[in-house]
Amino acid sequence: MKILTVTDLFIKKEVVEAALREKLSHIDSLEIENYAVDFPVTPLQYSDGEVTEFVGSEEDLIKRIVDVDHLVVHTSPVTQSVIEHGKKLKSISVTRGGAVNVNVEAATRKHIPVFNTPGRNSSAVAEFTIGLIISETRNIARSHETTRQGKWVDDYYMYDKSEYELSSKVIGLMGYGNIGEKVCKLLSGFGCKVLVYDPYISQVERNAELVDLDTLLSEADIISLHMRVTPETTGMINLKLLKRMKPSAILVNTARGPLVNYSDLYEALSGGIIARAALDTFESEPVEEGNPLLKLENVTLTNHIAGASRNAVKISADIMAEDLKAFLEGRDVRNLVNKDYNK
Repeated sequence: MKILTVTDLFIKKEVVEAALREKLSHIDSLEIENYAVDFPVTPLQYSDGEVTEFVGSEEDLIKRIVDVDHLVVHTSPVTQSVIEHGKKLKSISVTRGGAVNVNVEAATRKHIPVFNTPGRNSSAVAEFTIGLIISETRNIARSHETTRQGKWVDDYYMYDKSEYELSSKVIGLMGYGNIGEKVCKLLSGFGCKVLVYDPYISQVERNAELVDLDTLLSEADIISLHMRVTPETTGMINLKLLKRMKPSAILVNTARGPLVNYSDLYEALSGGIIARAALDTFESEPVEEGNPLLKLENVTLTNHIAGASRNAVKISADIMAEDLKAFLEGRDVRNLVNKDYNK
C-alpha cells in the first residue's frame, strides 16, 4: 500500500509520517512517499476557479499520483485532473479544517472519500483571538513599537487613550463553530458579557447569549469573526454593516480575509465609523506595501499566524491517521467530507 504525503514548512513530513506509521503499524507493505511545497513562504492562492486556498501545482501531483493508494495533503491543489490521474486512488486526506483545496465533487464522482481535520487549530486560533483583543484594547502592540524605537510615549497612560477592561465589555462573536465556541469559553474567565450570532446553531455556553445580527451589531463593544467563507459571508463585513456598529467598537478578524471588504473597513476606521480593528487575515496576502491599512494607528495587524502552533500540527496528523486507519478497517470515519461518495 502506497501513501503519498505532501507536506510543507508548517505541516512537517516527520510529524505526518510518524502518525501514519503509528496508526498503520500493522500494515507490512506500507510505503510512504513524500514531497514538500514551500507554504507559508509562498502564501495561499485563494482561487483558480476550481479549488481555493492552495499552494503548489496540480502538475506536481499528477506526475506522482499514478500508483498512489492514499493521498495526504495540506495545501496542495487536488483538482479533477489530479483525481483522474490517480488510477489506484482510494482516499484523500486533508490535514486542515476545510477541504477547500480539493475538488470534492470530482472525488465523489470517482467514489473516493475525502477526509479533513476540523478543529485541529481551534485552540490556537481561540487563544490568539483573545491575545489580539487584549493587544488592541490595552495598546500592547503600539506601546511595544514605540518603546522599541526608544520612545517613552506617555499617551497610553492618559485617560482618553486608555481603555476599559474586558470585564466591562460586551463581546460579540459572529460564528460559533469550534473556534467561536472556544473563544466563548476563554472569555468566561474575564467576566464580560458575550453575544453570539450564528443562524445555524440553537444553543451556546452558559456565559453567552444567542442573539440576532442587529442586536449583536448595536450592543457589542468588540466583534470577533469566526465564520467560514461562503457565498453568503464573502464581503459580509461591508460599510453598511460597519455603520450599524458602535462608533467605539473594535472589529477582530482571525478567520478569513474574504469575509471583510477591506476598502470599506479602511473608510470606517479612518472616518471614525468604528474605533479600531485587530486583523490577522486579509483579502490579499501578503499585504502590499501600499495598503492604506498599514498607515492607520488604530489597527493591530499580524500576518495570518493565528493557527500556527506545534500542537495543531500534531493534532492534525493524529486525526488524519486515525481516520485513515478507520477507513482501511471498514469502520466509520469521523471526519468524512463527502458522505455520499459511495453511492
